[in-house]
Amino acid sequence: MRNLWIVTSNILVRIFKKPGSYILHLIVPVVVSLGIFLVYSMWTDSVITMALSDQDDSQASAFLISAIEDTGKFEVVEVTTEEGESMVADGDAAFAYVIPADFEAKILDGKSPDITIFAVGQNEGTGWIESISNYQIQNIRDMALAAGYDKTTLYDMLSSVSDGEVSLSAQSVADVTREKDTNANAIGMYMMMLMISTMTISLKLLEEKQMGTFARIGMAPVNPKIYTLGNVLATMIVATVQIAALLTALVVFVHINFHMNPLVMFLIIWVFALCSVSLGLMVAAFAKRSEMAGTLLSLVASPSCMLAGCFWPISFMPDYMRKIAYITPQRWTLDAIMDMQSGGGIAKLAPSLMMVLAFTLLFFLLAAFKFKTEDKRLG
Repeated sequence: MRNLWIVTSNILVRIFKKPGSYILHLIVPVVVSLGIFLVYSMWTDSVITMALSDQDDSQASAFLISAIEDTGKFEVVEVTTEEGESMVADGDAAFAYVIPADFEAKILDGKSPDITIFAVGQNEGTGWIESISNYQIQNIRDMALAAGYDKTTLYDMLSSVSDGEVSLSAQSVADVTREKDTNANAIGMYMMMLMISTMTISLKLLEEKQMGTFARIGMAPVNPKIYTLGNVLATMIVATVQIAALLTALVVFVHINFHMNPLVMFLIIWVFALCSVSLGLMVAAFAKRSEMAGTLLSLVASPSCMLAGCFWPISFMPDYMRKIAYITPQRWTLDAIMDMQSGGGIAKLAPSLMMVLAFTLLFFLLAAFKFKTEDKRLG
């Protein structure tokens, strides 16, 4: 135990030997992550510009438009269909929303009208408008059914609801879905920085291999296993301080609501940091030179984070990509965060964390096998 602490202390001293190391491993990740959270927070509160083309110009379509405007999430700009497409192409609108000319007629026929949405790729705005639109159209269809599909009766009902003469008894509930999604995406961005930071420290073992430390360490009281474990502990100490500093700053200064106990968020990210350390050890074990290790780090970190949906909601990805994402520990980590945000308890958290720990064990075993093989070869 004494040897382990001595090795860990020496590695920490070497990590922070240069003053710039504090900036690289502690200050930069925290400051950049705070900036990311602030940007995502402002994005969450922003209003989405929507180009609207009402080809029906009926009371039913007017009711739908009013319901969309009342959400406060969209800035509605009324244009022609061609103008709406042009606004989307120029980036002046997130999407164009086209109400067809037979909108009211289909409702009075007991059918569901088709709304056309033009957008450049899938974005947050299209997801929101689809949900709100489907809900409000169903409301209009229900009123048409209650009116016996009589236009005059339907108009009276729409007018009564709009004027407040008829209302539903409801309790106002804060809409936190967007906040949860953006928090998860911001955490995903931080996970990539944490992954690079921890893997970079773990790769210092490669320097020891190149300098011959592993070849000489058998002659000292410290064996390679203790030295490797010391590297893991030193890296996790740095990661623990970094994660704790970030979460504390987010809660105290940015007032971020994680929608879970911050200690649970700390645990989830800490387990992922341990997985990143094990991955760094595996890369260090198999890489021959520092250049190769750097290349492997680049090939592993960013692509795996993109595949896992760290940079955008996984709902934007095709179905087959969503399934492939589960070959990465990042995806399971994000699932653990979202499960807890949705009110899940330990029962929902445990399976995802167990999968991350399974990845961790796999990477450790592969690294240990490679190190053991090299020990026999050198011996």
